[in-house]
Amino acid sequence: MGGIDEDLDRRVGLLHIAQEAGIELTRNGKKLRMKQVVDDRGDPHLAFRILENNKADVLGIMEDSKSVRQWLLDARREMTAMHNKINETMDRWINVERMYIALNPDDEGCLCRDGCPDDQIVRCVWCAGNSA
Repeated sequence: MGGIDEDLDRRVGLLHIAQEAGIELTRNGKKLRMKQVVDDRGDPHLAFRILENNKADVLGIMEDSKSVRQWLLDARREMTAMHNKINETMDRWINVERMYIALNPDDEGCLCRDGCPDDQIVRCVWCAGNSA
């Protein structure tokens, strides 16, 4: 994914500000209408000011659903490719780990020698089996 990410992130951030402040955004041509529809979200004045100062960007994302959809398609494609790579690497990990254990049955302790921290996506058989 390329250069539009920062621009898209900023524009989506503006919509998030509106949502968090309970502000409904509608457009009528090039006019942006903002209305507070949820009253229990605190003082909306800052949100209104931010949205008004960035009106072109807010209208831009509201009018440009094609770019948003394309970004979503690109992101899904990229995440699917990463998911497939993780699955392939995980399968390879399992096979290599089994082979190592079969060839070195007396080797006890962390196979990676780093203690495989609990927050790792992959932990060796020894660490996974000896966790509390």
